Amino acid sequence: MSKIKQPFDRRAFLRKSILGGVGTSFALEQLLAIRLYGDLIARKALMPMQSTLDSYPLMQNALKGGASLLNVHKAMAQSTSEWSVVTIKIVNHVCTPLLFRLGEVSGDTTVQGPGSIDLSTRVKNAECGAMLASKGINLLSDIDRFRNLRFNKWFADMLRFGTQDGLAYSAAANNSLVDPSLIGEFPADSQVAIQCGLGLSQGVSGNHSLANMKLSNTMPDLAKFILDTGIVYSPLGITCFNMGDEYDQAEGATPFNIVCSGDGEAAAVVGRSVKNYFDGIKQNVSGTGYSVSSTEDNLTLAIDQLVTQDPVLRKELLASRANFVTALSELESAANLETEVQTYDTAQANFQTNMSGAGKEFLAQCAYVAKAMNIPGQPVRNFSLFLNTIDLDRNPIDFDAANGGNTSVIRALTYVEGMRQLAVGLNVLAQSIAAGNKLIVQVISEGGRSNDLADSKNSFGIVLGPAGVGNLSDVLYANAAEINNGNSLSVVNPAAPEANTVWDSNYLKKPDGSAVDDAELIGPSVANLQMGVAEFLAEKNQASTAINDAGINFIKLKRGE
Repeated sequence: MSKIKQPFDRRAFLRKSILGGVGTSFALEQLLAIRLYGDLIARKALMPMQSTLDSYPLMQNALKGGASLLNVHKAMAQSTSEWSVVTIKIVNHVCTPLLFRLGEVSGDTTVQGPGSIDLSTRVKNAECGAMLASKGINLLSDIDRFRNLRFNKWFADMLRFGTQDGLAYSAAANNSLVDPSLIGEFPADSQVAIQCGLGLSQGVSGNHSLANMKLSNTMPDLAKFILDTGIVYSPLGITCFNMGDEYDQAEGATPFNIVCSGDGEAAAVVGRSVKNYFDGIKQNVSGTGYSVSSTEDNLTLAIDQLVTQDPVLRKELLASRANFVTALSELESAANLETEVQTYDTAQANFQTNMSGAGKEFLAQCAYVAKAMNIPGQPVRNFSLFLNTIDLDRNPIDFDAANGGNTSVIRALTYVEGMRQLAVGLNVLAQSIAAGNKLIVQVISEGGRSNDLADSKNSFGIVLGPAGVGNLSDVLYANAAEINNGNSLSVVNPAAPEANTVWDSNYLKKPDGSAVDDAELIGPSVANLQMGVAEFLAEKNQASTAINDAGINFIKLKRGE
């Protein structure tokens, strides 16, 4: 290792350290002949906004005693919350009938009305249509709880057991997409609550843009908002995942997952694959990612010495490192899951474009979260996950080619496989909640699909969280008269803007918690749902002033009694 290239000005360097992120990385490059490994400075054009938010460099600094320790300290000092939050972003758009069966109920599971998926025209392969029909995609779930939420039988059964065929796991059947220890019968409503909202409009109006899921044009994603305001304490910032290393490049300005800042679609945090993220952890805890030369030659150790005067910080950093070392094997299994590819079956439509079978990149993200919740101290508590599906543009739900102006470099799931992995992933996360973790999961989309599978700005949302008094309880935010009327527009075309009707109960509130005017009740947005999650967490952490100051209406999530 070579000597420092110029005299070390401690005050100047600490100034750069406070900036964190890429600024610190560039400072290291200037001052040292040190190899910055992995992709710490990859996608440099997007990274200057990261500062103290991105868990990847924060994690690296905490684990190796790096140059931005002051930033780690700042992140650790925000609050004392034990809550964690997961945002699952679905692109490109979602299709309500793939999860929900709306219309007039004429029996336990039989539903009348046009809210079904036409399996003669909306499926390319007859085998897939037969599978979906036999699994009950156009029937209501026969489980009371899921029927009340209007889940169709196909989706509800996969959610119930966390398996690809909706049957209880058995080794002989080989129907588990993940480690069987991560799934199980969906927890009882006394343990985990499910909340669903129909007719949610975009937070920011657009098409094929991650900015559609921001809180407003001038506000960021929920992940950044709750960290900025101290509502959620995540010692090592935000963990932002991509779905592998290749992404759908639809019409969006950003072709991979980011946590949006308040400036358009600018990135506050840039996504990485699970394997890339794990490799960074492994390098740091093993010592292979940085030099251990003398103090004079290695600025990392010089900065490390500066914080020995703060024994509390030093103890926290050492504990974080030790906890990650202990969790390495568990986290590695999630990283390995990302590289697994299923055997393709036409009936299952389980493939990704440009792949013979569907990969498990999204499931790896869910598995990583579940395993990270078991790390002592839970140093990462704020996650942004990415579920990438084919841009249909009126094509069948088992469509198998890149579309919508995409290039040949695309790794997107079919809609059938995408919703299958969503069901399994939610089961994995529900098991973590049932194990006692204070985890809130929200599913949102940057848009929806009309009944002819064209782009729409209307979608649905799902929230999972701990149940019980003061926590959450099951609820379907909708208009019962509308979704039980086979002739209503909410059933004929739930993605149509005119289908947004006033919900049965006034769950939408002004920032100060008061009731909104009647004129504001139509068409709650994805942003309103996210602010509802933020309001719940703020209530738990006594940070409600942050909600009022934000100035965004929120959905008052139904509490358990």
